[in-house]
Amino acid sequence: MKSRLKLFFINSVLLFPFCALSQSNFKGTTQFGIGTGCTFGGTSVKVAFDTLGEVKGSGVNIKFNYGIKAQYGLSDMVSLGVFIKRESAVFASSYTYDNSYFTPPAINIHTSGFSLGAEIRYYITNKDFYNLFVGPYFGGYTGNARLTVYEARGNLKGFNYGVGGGLNWYWGDHVGMYLDFAFSSQTLSGNPDNPDDFKDHDEQVTKYKINSKGIYACLGFIVKFDED
Repeated sequence: MKSRLKLFFINSVLLFPFCALSQSNFKGTTQFGIGTGCTFGGTSVKVAFDTLGEVKGSGVNIKFNYGIKAQYGLSDMVSLGVFIKRESAVFASSYTYDNSYFTPPAINIHTSGFSLGAEIRYYITNKDFYNLFVGPYFGGYTGNARLTVYEARGNLKGFNYGVGGGLNWYWGDHVGMYLDFAFSSQTLSGNPDNPDDFKDHDEQVTKYKINSKGIYACLGFIVKFDED
């Protein structure tokens, strides 16, 4: 009996390092990814006119993006990362205005710009060739807007934030694919660049604000390097 217990103890000690190493994220692990994704959800839009005041609208949005990201392992269970994305979007909405003699135009807003931010990941499963994670992200946005009714252009800036998760799946020690998803929110605001864009219209847009929420999904390739 003693010899069996001794053998079990020796085997456990020998196997423990291999069990501990059967993870894809360690302290010091660096991950780089490149991918493309889309977001679909709801939108609320506020547009201020010089003569009409503020008009509120609601509708939908669809966004497409591509970008790069990087993660650094703070521990086996936590990593911290940054991302930069090129994004194009359409915000389509219908408006309401407290005047029975006037129906405001449905100003669809097309946008393009860059998102830059940071994200924290907590790994709920961390295996040798795959891991599952959840966590929040937050960042800033800068870009341009086009008001399609007037063909007017303007600036745009704001914030992105949300919470999500994903799967990293490695084909070997270094290369693989990833799938990210998130419940995302975005708050943007801006002003038209040139008042002359409205010279053929009775009203002029002075500012606009966009609040959107949606479901985000992204697919891409990933490369990782472990700290020696």
